[in-house]
Amino acid sequence: MSIRARSIVWLLAVLTLAGCANPRWSDSDYRPLGEPQAAQRK
Repeated sequence: MSIRARSIVWLLAVLTLAGCANPRWSDSDYRPLGEPQAAQRK
């Protein structure tokens, strides 16, 4: 495998792992669809 191909593979692997490293899900921000109070939220 050439150096250029290895570099591309490493770059893709790093970007993939970086994107999945720390997803931020906050339960306090979660709102089910169709909640009647949705229009009143700020």
